[in-house]
Amino acid sequence: MQSLKPKMRLLRPPRFRFFSTDCTAVPLGGTTDYEIETTTLPNNLIVASGENGSIISRISIVYKAGARYETPDIYGLTHTLSNCTLLSTRNATQFAIRSNVMQSGANLSCTTTREIVAYTLQGTRKAIEKTLPFLTEVATMQAFRDYEVRDNAHCLDAHLATLPPRERVIEWLHKAAFRKGGLGNSLYIPCHNVGKISVDDMEAYTSKYFTSGRAAVVALGVEHDALVKYASTLQIPKGAGGAPPPSPFKGGEIRIDERGNRALVGIAIPGPSSADPKTNIAACIVKNVLFGSSRVFRGVSRSSLLGKATAGIGAPFQLFPFSEYYSDQGIIGVVVSAPAEAAGQIAEAAVAAIAADTIDEKNFAKMKNEKMLDLASSFESSNFVFDFIRKTVFGNLGGKLEDILEVAEAVSVDDANKILKKAKEGAVSMVAVGDLRNVPYLDELSGLLTKREKEEVPEISADDVE
Repeated sequence: MQSLKPKMRLLRPPRFRFFSTDCTAVPLGGTTDYEIETTTLPNNLIVASGENGSIISRISIVYKAGARYETPDIYGLTHTLSNCTLLSTRNATQFAIRSNVMQSGANLSCTTTREIVAYTLQGTRKAIEKTLPFLTEVATMQAFRDYEVRDNAHCLDAHLATLPPRERVIEWLHKAAFRKGGLGNSLYIPCHNVGKISVDDMEAYTSKYFTSGRAAVVALGVEHDALVKYASTLQIPKGAGGAPPPSPFKGGEIRIDERGNRALVGIAIPGPSSADPKTNIAACIVKNVLFGSSRVFRGVSRSSLLGKATAGIGAPFQLFPFSEYYSDQGIIGVVVSAPAEAAGQIAEAAVAAIAADTIDEKNFAKMKNEKMLDLASSFESSNFVFDFIRKTVFGNLGGKLEDILEVAEAVSVDDANKILKKAKEGAVSMVAVGDLRNVPYLDELSGLLTKREKEEVPEISADDVE
């Protein structure tokens, strides 16, 4: 058996100086004044890191192999991969992996999105030093054994059974909106596919997508030169990258009648891709203006257009605004949880908010200030920064985190109105679950939007039609 003992010193403990009057104290969580450095190795493997001086380090091996790459016969494969993270590999048993990681106090996990699969190791610098070989094993030396995969399938059932209702609605909104592309694939395995994903399927998928041209090594709290040296030792098969198949926002409707006295309604419109940070920030501001800020966890943001439109509704309800941005397309929306008798009114109010003429300066300035605060606060969190690096590592990444704040500062109300105009020109998607007797259908809601547009623009010249 190959030795799993570390062959080099990857991490250096943070240096502390005592009884000195000219030293600067470093917070336990690290500083924010550091740069994100990137390097591309000869095999096209991307290495990105930032040294924030924190006592906690995070290292992730990321593959561009998320759920959008699944085909109908293997729906849920990435969810199964995540579930099999700590199973036996070529050189280590699952007992050795789990016991060593737990004994050191580190955390080894796998995160999947529609675009990436990321194996992440997190812990103190001393713990990372001890357990780094096990990250290498689970991320690059998979050895799927049929009996282990089958014995672990019950965890998928438990995960599906505990999904929050609004998470299910967001998944269905993706399915309705991107019905002709991979972005419509769910992050979670369908119930009928639990236990049906074979070892051969998993080996074929990892062989195709777990290649150096589609991979990156990302770290926070690690010196960049040391991370480059570590990445150069990884035995990741060579392979090209490439863009995913296009997944346009088509729009659609899903309705599921269930017993009860409440309804969940999701409304979504197209958003921009993740290619341009400035456009993404403008889209977040548009989401907050239309549906409210996510900082209002229980209740309604009355400063939003949807909040103002529902001010007269006496029934208690909750709004969950959300937005996701992918490499070629985005989605902006809101999920409403309300009593059955009020759900239809709120759905109509959501479409009325989308049909707004423009965003005024006052609303824009307020929501922009909130977004600036959210960004500044988020960048103080190492978890947020690390997640941000993982999601953007295959794009234009580099420089200081303050650069993002400068980009946000440059966003104007015209940028927001362009996003809103483009969203209104696209299709609307809707998902409704629960007691739907008072919830209108999508064509009726779209009719409200079309009617308002006709009232505002009675005539369209032939030159305006593309």
